[in-house]
Amino acid sequence: MQLTLDLLPRTGAQDVVLLVDVLRATTCAPIVLDVRTRSTPDPRLHVTASLQAARTYAAANDLLLAGERDGLPPQGFHLSASPAQLRAATLERDTVFTSENGPRALDVLTETGAPRTLLLGSFQNAPAAARAALDLATSEIRVVCAGVRGEEATEDIVCAALITDLIEREARVRAVPLNVGGSAHLARTLLRAYPDPQEALAQSRSGQTLMRLGLHEDLAVASLIGQTPTVPVLAHITRQHEHAVHTFTALARPTETPTV
Repeated sequence: MQLTLDLLPRTGAQDVVLLVDVLRATTCAPIVLDVRTRSTPDPRLHVTASLQAARTYAAANDLLLAGERDGLPPQGFHLSASPAQLRAATLERDTVFTSENGPRALDVLTETGAPRTLLLGSFQNAPAAARAALDLATSEIRVVCAGVRGEEATEDIVCAALITDLIEREARVRAVPLNVGGSAHLARTLLRAYPDPQEALAQSRSGQTLMRLGLHEDLAVASLIGQTPTVPVLAHITRQHEHAVHTFTALARPTETPTV
């Protein structure tokens, strides 16, 4: 089994891809699905990089709008991309989510065809995401950092390194041989430099932006490890105004997850 960590998204993955955008798309995704589960057993989260597509898709399907531009919710949105706010929200309808980095990474990853399985991971669901990736992979797991506007993001690298470590640990338990490649070893060095995930977030470019906006609680929530067993999995892709809308559901929950 090949295990690869990519510091930025790229096309061509065929088997299992696990995308990490800690601040804040892949942190928000399992939270939205968890909150929505209080109202429906089959929640859906629709993710797009386009503001226009988000607004049109939401209006056409009677959905809530959540997201951000430059850290703040766009005009007319019901909710921001704040994991702290979303945890306390009441979601009576499914949600369309848009932000600047995670959705763009999804566009890159699916540009030439979606991988067989595409999962969303963060500190919030890291143990469950690691187990799910290993459960579902047949030949390769690719843990991918979303980055920030085309540049590497400290918080994504640290989280991806943690998830990679958890996959390796679970693989040893199962006696599954792994060939670890990509930037996994480099990322592990950064993980060791930040034993407290919140410090990595606070030092990051995106974290600094959120703190300037007074959104300190988002960093605290986003740095919590193993808070949910929910792992968003790509169900299908539709087009709206020539932009992709990626629809995610909650993967069936495993009976146990590797501990941190």
